[in-house]
Amino acid sequence: MKDQALRKIGAMHPATLAFESAEMEDDYSLYLANKRIFLNRVAIVLAVVMYASFFIVDVLLAVDYMEAQALIRLVIVPASLLFVLGTTWSSHYPKFGERLIAFPLFVGTLGHVPMALLNGSFYASGFFSFALGLMLLYNFLLSGIRFRYSLLIGLVIVGSYEWIEFGLSQNKVEDVVTNHFFMISVYALGVISHYVLERFSRMEFLYRLERESFIDQVNREKVKSEKLLENILPKKIAFELKNTGRVEAQKFDHVTVMFIDIVGFTKLTTQVPADVLVGGLHEFFSAIDRIIRKYNLEKLKTVGDGYLCAGGVPRKSETHALDCCLAAQEILEYVKARHSEKFPIQIRVGINTGMVMAGIVGLDKFAYDIWGDAVNTACRLEQVCEPNQINISGSTRAAIHENFLTESRGLLPLKGKGLYHMYYLCERRGGEELASA
Repeated sequence: MKDQALRKIGAMHPATLAFESAEMEDDYSLYLANKRIFLNRVAIVLAVVMYASFFIVDVLLAVDYMEAQALIRLVIVPASLLFVLGTTWSSHYPKFGERLIAFPLFVGTLGHVPMALLNGSFYASGFFSFALGLMLLYNFLLSGIRFRYSLLIGLVIVGSYEWIEFGLSQNKVEDVVTNHFFMISVYALGVISHYVLERFSRMEFLYRLERESFIDQVNREKVKSEKLLENILPKKIAFELKNTGRVEAQKFDHVTVMFIDIVGFTKLTTQVPADVLVGGLHEFFSAIDRIIRKYNLEKLKTVGDGYLCAGGVPRKSETHALDCCLAAQEILEYVKARHSEKFPIQIRVGINTGMVMAGIVGLDKFAYDIWGDAVNTACRLEQVCEPNQINISGSTRAAIHENFLTESRGLLPLKGKGLYHMYYLCERRGGEELASA
């Protein structure tokens, strides 16, 4: 769709080849100037050498008024060309280059007129038409300016020839016919050649824009897909999957796992309208996402109303237990502050520290996940937790006891563990510990 729009604004006038879009034409002008700047420099140097070299021919032919000839051939025209050559190193050249190149072409053309006038029919015969013929070819094939401008300059050159040939020269009819045939042939050859070359150049410019547009679109889609992949998987894992096509399973000896669950969610689904329920759940989980990002935790998955995250995986961290506890307290504060009759929720939080295995399994809708006794224990700690409390294991308490006060719950039955010592997380340390065990 974008390429079609590009082709539409890149439509060319059949005669002048100008783009219908003025902005596109300006872009092409800058593109052409930057592309041909080296060619312009070579062509200008060549023009200086050739124009000055004609003075040698003047000497050999013993033409009259050598002082005037020398002034034009060795001073005026070369000076104008060298001035333009100097401007090619200016930052303004790409914008004004065509006008600058046109200047010495006009000077060179007008320079031939007084030389023809001074030397009469001898000069106005073959020598004058040959010199202007070379200028025509230079204008069309070497100047590097756009077709419509070279067409105009070509008409000035041919017009100068016609003025001298018919107005002032006394050439024989056969000489006039021969010179005219030469000039018209050179002019036609130059026009056709320049037209074809510029048409190809403009098409190349359009294809280049289309290619750049396509590459930009591909890059944008690549960035989107990478962001989507990083939104599904941890950044480190997404990078590994993108570069190798697979993810190596890893063992982490010391991580902290946190389960969060909404109390009475099933009952809530029968009491709250679907849009309110999903909207509230989205707002709740989004808030948790922001909080765990703040504490450098890794979101692993949501299952229904349950939320699983961990610290120290896949990026290792020395403060994963502390980070989990700080995040859990902030989430609990958020829940208490956002509690309303419209979406009344309470949560249970279970936190455990231990060893896990991590990796990706399956072929479709894969996700980075963790397994191990530490995960099961965190889940069961959440299940036996009271509403709006944070239930932690002894291993987690050992890691954060210098930073938090805890309340011992004693030995309580825990599925698969028998009697298990667990604790409620209280406020940050600052006063006396409520209880210890």
